[in-house]
Amino acid sequence: MDYLKPVILPGGTILPGNLFLAPTAGYSDGPFRSICRTWGADLCYTEMVSTEALWRGNSKTHNLLKREDNEPEYAIQLFGSDYDSVYKSLPYLTQHNPLLLDINAGCPVPKIIKSGAGSWLMKDPRKLMDIIKTIKDHTDIPLTIKLRLGWDANSINYLKIAQEAQELGIQAVGLHARTKEMAYRGKADWNHIKHLKENLDIPVFGSGDLFTSEDVIRMLTQTKCDGVLIARGAFGNPFIFSQIKGTIDKLNAKTIIDTALKHLDLSIQYYGDQAFKEIRKHFSAYLKGIPNSNDLRRKLMTAQTKDQYKHLLNSIL
Repeated sequence: MDYLKPVILPGGTILPGNLFLAPTAGYSDGPFRSICRTWGADLCYTEMVSTEALWRGNSKTHNLLKREDNEPEYAIQLFGSDYDSVYKSLPYLTQHNPLLLDINAGCPVPKIIKSGAGSWLMKDPRKLMDIIKTIKDHTDIPLTIKLRLGWDANSINYLKIAQEAQELGIQAVGLHARTKEMAYRGKADWNHIKHLKENLDIPVFGSGDLFTSEDVIRMLTQTKCDGVLIARGAFGNPFIFSQIKGTIDKLNAKTIIDTALKHLDLSIQYYGDQAFKEIRKHFSAYLKGIPNSNDLRRKLMTAQTKDQYKHLLNSIL
């Protein structure tokens, strides 16, 4: 398994491995990061953190930065539309002592793009470079970026942007191998990840269509990328990290249910009563791996208490 190894960033920061839980809005919160760490994720990214909301004191945004007990290190992904809001947010980000900061320049969601952040920055590379320079000038925390291939098929510019970012001191680049216009449709073209790796002197992290352990191993071996950012492939299947490492045998229903209930407990600690709504999308994903669970999935969508969730889940066993 020579494709599984720590990642050393320029400057000497060592990432404990190369299997990462990708930053994913609505999913990579504290409870899910904790579950993924338990099952072998080497590093987990927070949900996207708005620099504007952070310095303005939005409590929900600050809550995104809560670290779980089994997270000795984590990565914070931020999104912002200008260097001023990014600069003002830095004291709030650095006080959490993340292992690295990551700039989102790839999110295709309209709400993010309308704010001038996410994939919009690939249409305005100068703004992205200003943001990079602002962070590099005011903190020593390692800085990385997450890109898409480009805005659309006629504006593939990831390599030029990555090379400019490298010159400014970016220490790694993550690439989701789709354009903004593709969003999550079609097939990710991993050849671009390979091309990026061949043309940069800093680590490259690949993303896109990593749904199974076999997918991950294939990306690492085919593209020679330094690490992988696993998003949708971990939903309901945090076990994917252990599967890649070969530290888990065939999954059974009890393991899945026990993990889902642990996830519920962590969510209650994190969200309070709101947990019973937040957990539904995760439970729906967990049950996809269990035969004949469609009726149970529907019932879970209306559960309101911990006892109701436990009763429904244990009925499988």
